[in-house]
Amino acid sequence: MSLVVLGTVALDNVKTPSGAKKDMLGGSAAHFAMSARLFTDVHMVAVVGKDFPVRHLDFLKRKGIDLSSLEINRGKTFRWRGEYKKDDLNTALTLATELGVLQNYVPELKEHQKNLSNIFLANFDPDL
Repeated sequence: MSLVVLGTVALDNVKTPSGAKKDMLGGSAAHFAMSARLFTDVHMVAVVGKDFPVRHLDFLKRKGIDLSSLEINRGKTFRWRGEYKKDDLNTALTLATELGVLQNYVPELKEHQKNLSNIFLANFDPDL
């Protein structure tokens, strides 16, 4: 079994009571793909900007995720900035989002992915 995941790949800036991290690999497609790859072959369909770190691409490739439908477009990658408070680490507070290249993205699958019978639609604009 193989599956396609369509969703976001993001750069996250997160603050917690333990500290803050910038430009972490984030997004619904990235998080789902990292879990699903433990059970099946994963084909990721998403978009990032030219500012997306190569280290994140290399990481996803090393984990065996097919990135042939991951587009790298001119512009900035989707970004999320959030915070987790000490009294409720289960709830993320969204402080800012920047859509970047996600704003005009139209997903496209490669030919070898079009006949896969399993797809996971991660958090994404429903109109797309």
